[in-house]
Amino acid sequence: MPCSSPRGSTCAWRPRRPRSAARCCPRRRPWLPSASGASGETGWIALYPELEALIGCPQEPRHHPEGDVWLHTLHVCDAAARIADREDLAGDARTSLLFAALCHDLGKPATTTIADDGRLRSPGHEQAGVAPTEALLRRIGCPRAIEGVVVPLVRTHMAHMGGHVTERVVQHLAVRLAPATIVQWGRLVEADHSGRPPRPPNAPGAPIVEMARQIGAATGRPVPILQGRHLIEVGMASGPQLGAILRRAYHAQIDGAFATVGEGLAWVAQHSADGADA
Repeated sequence: MPCSSPRGSTCAWRPRRPRSAARCCPRRRPWLPSASGASGETGWIALYPELEALIGCPQEPRHHPEGDVWLHTLHVCDAAARIADREDLAGDARTSLLFAALCHDLGKPATTTIADDGRLRSPGHEQAGVAPTEALLRRIGCPRAIEGVVVPLVRTHMAHMGGHVTERVVQHLAVRLAPATIVQWGRLVEADHSGRPPRPPNAPGAPIVEMARQIGAATGRPVPILQGRHLIEVGMASGPQLGAILRRAYHAQIDGAFATVGEGLAWVAQHSADGADA
């Protein structure tokens, strides 16, 4: 299926057999055969339409001098494997990173267009990649625990683009990522930006990861400041209404409305009437 263009033209590509990437990726990881090897000889990639669709899908050369989305994906998988080695990742941590690298751009075939300025763009490809990622991982029998980490990584792998790095931004990202973490996200972003030869490796997500470490949000979403016991201690009864207030308070905490238990209780006192309707 060709990618559409807002100007009425189309990108001239169709899924086809992969071009050789062996010369570009001499240390291809054995879990993903090189394009010139098993794929070309056995046609294995035809069994995975989500991957086959990447072959020949063009990218803007300014950002991707390495070639099409398939070649980029191969380079990113290699970069992810190197990062996993560097970080001494094993088990689910390593598997999650490698599958996130494999799936991170599965949304590009459905979103790649030629913009009015003649440049190739793939707006919203990160969200568009969620469905094909889920389809591919379920087809191959990937454990749901791995899928649960990979999918939010795919969905948010462009979160570092644009905007300022603030505590609020970082906390919101941590919530969106769960059960994945900002540390895992940073590794995927590094792999993505290190899979664009001849450009050198790069880690543009590092400032977000660093701030997450500073505010305690690097390895999980922020811990709720207000707990049920705090509200019970000031006279609130346990039950569904208490849970609703705690949920609203947590969202307010992430938005920066309060940073201590005392401030949180003051926020609840001010908003409890609205909370009763939540």
